[in-house]
Amino acid sequence: MISMTKKRLGEKPEKPDRVFEITGENNHKIPVEVYMAVPFELAHEIEIRQYVEGGNYPEIDFLYIDKAVYTGEYVVSDLGCVSLAVATDKEHFLYLLKERVLPHYDGDLVKKIEVILR
Repeated sequence: MISMTKKRLGEKPEKPDRVFEITGENNHKIPVEVYMAVPFELAHEIEIRQYVEGGNYPEIDFLYIDKAVYTGEYVVSDLGCVSLAVATDKEHFLYLLKERVLPHYDGDLVKKIEVILR
C-alpha cells in the first residue's frame, strides 16, 4: 500500500514505485520508471514522458484509466477513447503497460520513459 503521508497526491514522487526495461528499436534497452502519485485504484490519468537523446524536455503523452462499473476492470484509453488495454488489477495493469502499451513509445532515440499515474 502506498503511504500518502510521504508524498502529496498528484505530484510525482521522488522515487519510482516500479522500474523495468523494454526493448526498443534496434534492440536497445529503454529504462522505464513508473510513479504512483495516487493509489492505483484512484488513478484516472497516465502521463507518459519520453526523454530523447539530445532533447532538453520530455515529449509528453496522456492516457486515461477508468474503472468499469459492472466488471470492476480498469480500462486504459487514449484521448480518442480508444481502449488500449483492460486490466483486472494493479499488477495486471503494469504487465499490460510493459508488454502492450509502452512498446509503441520505443523510438530509436528514446533514452528513458517515465510513467506517472495521477
